[in-house]
Amino acid sequence: LLAPDLLDQRALSLVAELALQRREQRERGKRSDAGSPEPEDHAVHLPDWVMQGPVAILMIGTVGAGWFAIGGTASPWYRFFGDTFGTSAASAGVSGFPELASTILVLVIVAVGFAVAYARYGSPNAMAHAVDQLRNESRTMPPILVHAFYVDDALDALFVRPARALGTFFARFVDPHVIDGGVKDLVWLASALGLVFRVLQNGLVRTYAFTLVAGAAAILVYAAWLGSR
Repeated sequence: LLAPDLLDQRALSLVAELALQRREQRERGKRSDAGSPEPEDHAVHLPDWVMQGPVAILMIGTVGAGWFAIGGTASPWYRFFGDTFGTSAASAGVSGFPELASTILVLVIVAVGFAVAYARYGSPNAMAHAVDQLRNESRTMPPILVHAFYVDDALDALFVRPARALGTFFARFVDPHVIDGGVKDLVWLASALGLVFRVLQNGLVRTYAFTLVAGAAAILVYAAWLGSR
């Protein structure tokens, strides 16, 4: 039987669901009377700034960290951490790719990526055919992209399946035969000992007297055996 408070909660949730359905039906009726098309998606969407705000805050720290690293050995980062971590001899004697050139190369690659992404997904023409384009790309996508570079498959093979197999082994063998089996064996042993000693506990005085005499005789025999050694 369900508790009264649980029944009240289910009743309230059912009433709320029915009221929401009734409200949606009224709104559909108003839209159909007004001649406005019914929206395809009734899901609630969060404002754009909910995602864009945190990203903008993270960008401030990223730009600041990059600015501190400009200058190589003369940068604020190097002057602050140089004495603490030092510089390896291998990297100190090798003149690598110029920092300014590498920075410009990275910015160019990023700009090209932005341009390609805008042309494929952000331009007005791409937005007009976004549904068909995404549908075609999803159908012709290489298997390595469909399976997300097989990372989930690798995790499943390395961790999930072995964990499930280990859990199945413990559930079918270790738990019933070792853990529960040990407890059951102790219960059986206690019952067996009870059956053995129940024969001696018959309530007859002569049986108890015989037990005392036999025990005393066994002690005397053992003491004589120890004295003869």
